[in-house]
Amino acid sequence: MTAPELLARLGEVGVEAHAEGDELRLRGRQDALTPMLRDAVRRQRAELLQLLSRRRLREAGRVEAWPRLALSAGVWLMAGEEAWAAFCRAADEHQVRLALTALGLRTSPPPVPPRRWRLATGAIACPCCGNPAYSRPPRGSPWRRCDGPLGCGQTWTPETT
Repeated sequence: MTAPELLARLGEVGVEAHAEGDELRLRGRQDALTPMLRDAVRRQRAELLQLLSRRRLREAGRVEAWPRLALSAGVWLMAGEEAWAAFCRAADEHQVRLALTALGLRTSPPPVPPRRWRLATGAIACPCCGNPAYSRPPRGSPWRRCDGPLGCGQTWTPETT
């Protein structure tokens, strides 16, 4: 199965594919991706990424009415649909990324959000939300309260969890 055929097959089963830089993103029902399809996607990942980034460039060019783009110093992508079609057929991945960047489209994955709090020394994780929970001086049996910066306020006895 070729990359365009695989992309068509993914669309038939309701899985949407798109490229974000070097990342291949699939969106759809989890059970729609059979083991055979999953294996084909793994084998043809590079071809799918290349195909998807070129499709994204063609779609952006159509929306922008095939503009003239400065790709780098002294290198231009000429205006017009024919010039864009020839570029999409012949350009390497680096040139496609330059064109996407020139159009103002993101060519890398979105930044990773900061990690949640890590457990401090002597702290235990809240069974409810996983945030650090510090001991409070008890009156009677020992207990813990989730009072970290993102804490949920849950109170529990460590011996019972």
